[in-house]
Formats: sequence, structure tokens, C-alpha cells
Amino acid sequence: MNSSTSEVTWPSPVCAHFSAAQIAQTQTALTVTVADDIITAIGSGLFTSSTDVTSELSKDVQYCAALLNQGGYTVSNDGTNLVVSW
Repeated sequence: MNSSTSEVTWPSPVCAHFSAAQIAQTQTALTVTVADDIITAIGSGLFTSSTDVTSELSKDVQYCAALLNQGGYTVSNDGTNLVVSW
């Protein structure tokens, strides 16, 4: 078992605090949904997750994709689904 906390799937304290403070915003709600989908996929042994973004604001989807890209994820968006791979 790896004891490195850098490979544990939970948000950093800064991320947790920021997200909790901003949860009413649509941008934060989307990032929480995407993070949940990623964690669910990891728990199933998958290397890709997909989140339906048809009802999301375009700016929120773009922001989320940019954050994921900065974090080293591969992201694609076909207008219906935000697909994240690692």
C-alpha cells in the first residue's frame, strides 16, 4: 500500500475550503460534479470519466476544463459530455 498522500483521492484543504465557500455558484457545482465522476471512475478501475454538461454554462465548462488541463488531465468536450482521462 502506498503511503504517499499525493496519491490519495481527496481535495486539498485549500480546495475544500474554497469549494465549500462557493458551493452556491454554478462553476463550483460543476467542478464538484466532475470531481465526483472522476472519483467514481477511479473506484471502478477506469481511466476515463464522462460528465453530462448539456445544461451547464459554457463558461463554467471551459473553466473546469482549463483547471483539469492544468492538473495534468486530458479533457475533451463535444458540447454534450466533458470527458476526462488520466
